Amino acid sequence: MLNIAVFVSGGGTNLQNLIDTELVSKQIKLVVASSNKAYALERAKKHNIPTIIFMNDNNDDVVDNVDNVANEVDLLNTLEEKHIELIVLAGYLKILSPFFLKNFKGTVINIHPSLLPAYGGMGMYGLKVHQAVLRDKKTITGATVHIVTEEPDSGEILDKIEVQVENNDTPSSLQIRVMEKGEKIVLPRVVRKILERSL
Repeated sequence: MLNIAVFVSGGGTNLQNLIDTELVSKQIKLVVASSNKAYALERAKKHNIPTIIFMNDNNDDVVDNVDNVANEVDLLNTLEEKHIELIVLAGYLKILSPFFLKNFKGTVINIHPSLLPAYGGMGMYGLKVHQAVLRDKKTITGATVHIVTEEPDSGEILDKIEVQVENNDTPSSLQIRVMEKGEKIVLPRVVRKILERSL
């Protein structure tokens, strides 16, 4: 069965959803955080999952410089040492470089808080997505799991789930509902299916 690394940047709600999913939890061999302040690290430690901090230099844009590539080489080596075959980006707010994606010997998937291809691409993450949905007066939004490619949010869609937008929604309330009614369901479902196919 595939070994999983979960990449996180914040609270780790999606990480917890994966930990709580039968078949998936035992296969999470590493949690990679983009910040040493990410609460997701605490969630991992509670379940005895090894963690590392990977603070690459890019914010929203890919930075292709020597230092960043060197850092990614170290990360790739760690993933290889732990025989990681599936990376799950679960609220990971950094962009993985083309170098990383070309050299990782496995699959990388991501959870995005909209119904892709709508409200995807560079700069569309977190509350910005929900602000855009409300600005455009959409009645339906959702969450999508897709394969990660060099172009943000443009890879093959593996699964998606619709979530209702309420009349009195704020970006924060919509974010919470998409997490609870969308992300919490669709990400574990996709990861579980991938693992079942690998048996």
